[in-house]
Amino acid sequence: SIRTIDQAPKVLIIILDRGLNNQDFTEGFYFDEYLGLNGFVPDNTISQYYLCGVIVHLGESGPGGHFVAYCKMDCNSPWYLYNDSNVSKCNNINEMFNMGIPYILFYHYFN
Repeated sequence: SIRTIDQAPKVLIIILDRGLNNQDFTEGFYFDEYLGLNGFVPDNTISQYYLCGVIVHLGESGPGGHFVAYCKMDCNSPWYLYNDSNVSKCNNINEMFNMGIPYILFYHYFN
């Protein structure tokens, strides 16, 4: 049977189970920029989300490497890369999808 969510959150956080030493996603990982929860939430409930943040692991697997974040203010804003004290605009959304291995996805509801 299909389970439903009683009340959808304004921000949906998806934490990916990476497996031991990132072994599960060594070939890359695809995720949609938009997410619909229709069929999993009651009618008249928040059900449409856009991706607003991704935490990515770069470099060596396991204890090595480096974490960066890609974020945007709303669904029409450009993406920015936050890497320690450096912030830069992403010219191509595919940069985010191909740059490293995602750990956490942040989706915000459409209002």
